Amino acid sequence: SPSSETEPEWPASHATSMCPVAPLKPSLPPFSAGPIFRNIVRLAVAACVLGLYACGGGGSVVPRPHPSRMTDSGAIPNYVPPSFPSAEWPQFHRDDQRTGNNPDQMLITKANVATLAPKWISNSPGGMIATPIVVNGSVYKADLGGHILSVNEATGATAWTFLAGQDGGFISTPTYNNGVLYVGTTKGVFYAIGAATGALKFKYPKVTLDAGYEGSAIVAGGTVYEGVSNLDEETNRCIADDQFVSFSTTSPTILNTLTITPPGSTGASVWASPMIDPQGYAYLATGNTCLGPQTD
Repeated sequence: SPSSETEPEWPASHATSMCPVAPLKPSLPPFSAGPIFRNIVRLAVAACVLGLYACGGGGSVVPRPHPSRMTDSGAIPNYVPPSFPSAEWPQFHRDDQRTGNNPDQMLITKANVATLAPKWISNSPGGMIATPIVVNGSVYKADLGGHILSVNEATGATAWTFLAGQDGGFISTPTYNNGVLYVGTTKGVFYAIGAATGALKFKYPKVTLDAGYEGSAIVAGGTVYEGVSNLDEETNRCIADDQFVSFSTTSPTILNTLTITPPGSTGASVWASPMIDPQGYAYLATGNTCLGPQTD
């Protein structure tokens, strides 16, 4: 199975905050809310327990994101954790709980692990931080150069290549759902890509300037959820709001956003990949405290 991304250890000195969730204003659909390898130490400032509600599809008009104001918690109605065929690994850490475990994998054991050898090698144009996923006999991998490759699981032959170009590279692991790959770039562009051909299905509007994607998306109730990170952390340009976003799966539409800036800071950056527990509640962690100039 694909190797997991390295996650930082959250220090005990940083308190966690519980983020209750309630339905939004009647004029908006209810919002549904829920780490990656890095070359420097990251510190957690918040871990939020968020209630998820399924959002509607929306039309072709792209609304401006609306920060949510929530008071009552809730979960995805009738949420059932998805099950996958034993040979598949469709998203970061495989399941919605991000366990990184395949309970049906019986072929590799302590007795034979030492005999494993490469079956094929597939080179990528750019370096890779994201982990590959495996669905329907295809391996999908994204690289820092902005390439996504579909590789035949049996032969290692490349079926197609998608190039993001000026939209940036990929740190995030693609997420497969219903024939579509969902993934965002380091420059804040989020895509829906057809898994069969690599054709662009949707290019979603940017949530905010000076932001990118580093965690991996999750899909639940027909809605895509993703965290937003700083585009340029070296200059400490804080993201003041809209750090968690939900996208439609039926149109290039931002359904809603959530602001999770901790008290006493000017912003927060999400490097984590959201997860959903079996009861339908989502969890999301932010990075270290941001005290620099705000961006919007």
